[in-house]
Amino acid sequence: MFLVPLANPATTTTLTGLSAKKRLTLVTKDSGLVSQLQSLIQEIPDSPYHLESCLPENSPLLRFPCLEMQDLYLLDAECLFASPIATHWQNSLTTFGKRVAPIPVILVTTTAAFGLQALNLGITDFWAKDELSLSLIRRSLRLIFRPLTSAPLPPLISPTVAFYQSLMDGIPHSLFCKDLRGRFIYANPAFLNTLGLSLAECLGKTVYDLYPADLAAKYDSDDQWLLRTDRKINQVQSYFVSACQEMIQVHVIKQPLKNAEGKLIGTQGMFWNITNSQQTQDHLQLLQNLISTIITAPTFESALELTLHQVCEMTGWHYGEAWLPHSSHQHLRLSQSKFFSHSDLLRFYHASESITFELNQGLPGRVWTSQKPEWIGDVSAESTSIFLRRDLAKSLKLKGALGVPILVQDQVIAVLVFFTTQVRETDPHLVKVVSAVAQQLGLVLERKQIEVALRQQKELLENLVDQRSGNLGSIQAP
Repeated sequence: MFLVPLANPATTTTLTGLSAKKRLTLVTKDSGLVSQLQSLIQEIPDSPYHLESCLPENSPLLRFPCLEMQDLYLLDAECLFASPIATHWQNSLTTFGKRVAPIPVILVTTTAAFGLQALNLGITDFWAKDELSLSLIRRSLRLIFRPLTSAPLPPLISPTVAFYQSLMDGIPHSLFCKDLRGRFIYANPAFLNTLGLSLAECLGKTVYDLYPADLAAKYDSDDQWLLRTDRKINQVQSYFVSACQEMIQVHVIKQPLKNAEGKLIGTQGMFWNITNSQQTQDHLQLLQNLISTIITAPTFESALELTLHQVCEMTGWHYGEAWLPHSSHQHLRLSQSKFFSHSDLLRFYHASESITFELNQGLPGRVWTSQKPEWIGDVSAESTSIFLRRDLAKSLKLKGALGVPILVQDQVIAVLVFFTTQVRETDPHLVKVVSAVAQQLGLVLERKQIEVALRQQKELLENLVDQRSGNLGSIQAP
């Protein structure tokens, strides 16, 4: 690999008298981009920078040699897609960065989203082509070369801003500010606690450094919308708490960040945890929907199946089953009612059809005996004396489990058991909600059983009357 000078030799070969200037090498095939950057850099008063340019050889891995020591490389992102192996741009970029290290690299790209991804690969900075300006270039280059000077740093914030920051530091809600590049420039302690990071570790990072890729893309998309529309976001969103690897629901307010002159300089936001209140609303809705649905169910078994389906759908369980006391009340048998989120879990149901549980045996038997809910964080880690179907559950990757009794007049008429494919620590709030659902279900099912019993009794009486009427009709007069 080698660098090929562009047609204008003045940009590459005339270096006499430039030893005191920072040498910037732009790698591109776009002569228009060269002219644009050259013009902007020349506008800097007493510019301490000299821009050179070169063409990349046609190679997907961009193995550039360092012909002479440069102070900074500017890499046109289009060069990363110069070959048919465009999907390997990450490798190309990483290889280029390692090849020229420790020289800083700025990626010149068409989109900010692409630039943010590049930052995760170790690129020093990125410039979006549609945002190129004298102020952007000056600010970026000054930050990069600042450590090479001994000039004192200006005060970071004024006394007024310092007071404002101290106020934000004490607010229990999470607060943050980002610059136009999406990099964090401020974070209060509450926000830092969700990340498990110090302020120094957070500053300069982007959402792609701190969150799962899908959420990072969502947060970045919101920021871009704010910057384009100059409007505000006020909504409920999912938020990943890195410190404890937990997903929660938050109420978030985000809006553009402007300086004293009203110029847009970034975004700012605030959010707070509403998971419990959101769950409460969802579970109340579940309870209302469930009761109205069960009332219309034609049979006890269909009511059970509706319950399993709605509880699993609303609260995130992947499999649900019901165990019913045998008429002898000596053991529990598996009901025909079930719910499974994917067909593989039907194997768990069929393998359980031949199993019965006596009092205090297995999870269903213990719930039957105690008449209380029981939670197991990971059934695959328990002994078979605790969870009889451990090996079967392990083969299907079932882990978290919850057993809940349905009571009618202090008698267990069914045991509902729910499973998830994830290890799930005890959630007292969820246990209370599902128990409340089971309690209401017990009342509804008691009524349903009474209705069924009355209907059967009525049918029996009608049959007896028909039989007697038939017998009377067959008696002949003497």
